[in-house]
Amino acid sequence: MTVILCVDSGRGMTFFGRRQSTDSAVTERIVRFADGARLLIGVDSAPLFKGRKVNAVVSDDLLSDAMPGDVCFLERDDPAPYAAVADRLVIYRWNRNYPRDRKVGFFPYDEGMKLSRISDFSGNSHLRITEEIWEKR
Repeated sequence: MTVILCVDSGRGMTFFGRRQSTDSAVTERIVRFADGARLLIGVDSAPLFKGRKVNAVVSDDLLSDAMPGDVCFLERDDPAPYAAVADRLVIYRWNRNYPRDRKVGFFPYDEGMKLSRISDFSGNSHLRITEEIWEKR
């Protein structure tokens, strides 16, 4: 399973209850990353993928519904339980800090993952977004 997160520089996932992930360039990358696999998303994420060619499955419990080969896009769920079962973690990082009310509470390296690729690209809402791909060691 692949888990995808969007965070700020301080590992914040939400600020004032709002998502970090409205950049359409990131959404397009998530669609390409899923590449025909099931993309499990929460109900709040569904509008981001409306009208896109992706096998999106809306779920109230992504962790229970996930199967090997699935891609799980987390916006509000605590990603820590997913870290133990994920083969790959993709982090889209805004290179600025926002006030945050939900934060990623683990480091991928501590969960047995290694950074396999890192690259920057220009988004629609941020001049620089960093894509980190972590894989199980």
